[in-house]
Amino acid sequence: MVLAAAFILEGVSFAQALRHARADARKQDRHVLDQVPNSSDTPTRAAFNEDGTALIGLVLAFLGILLHHLNGSPVPDAVGSILVGILLGIVAVVLIEKNRQFLVGQAVAPSCEGPWPCG
Repeated sequence: MVLAAAFILEGVSFAQALRHARADARKQDRHVLDQVPNSSDTPTRAAFNEDGTALIGLVLAFLGILLHHLNGSPVPDAVGSILVGILLGIVAVVLIEKNRQFLVGQAVAPSCEGPWPCG
């Protein structure tokens, strides 16, 4: 029941992050999966990745617990926990790297607006 409630709540949060990312993607004429990792909007990128990761982690946890109950072995539960930990670590490293790129060395896109000519 706890996993189901968490899945519903994370699903609602992910739907809101997805809605916001889609709106940003439409403005940039990009696909959502191209917009999110390349956006400089850190809160949207973090929310999208965190909520998506949480949903995947909840599915992995549920499968581990389900397989544990079906066959009585603690191995599937342990493997599910390890996979959730690995998943969280990978997403954390990806977010750290993307934020680092935006903080250090990210060039500003040239703009043709304003008093100076492009070129």
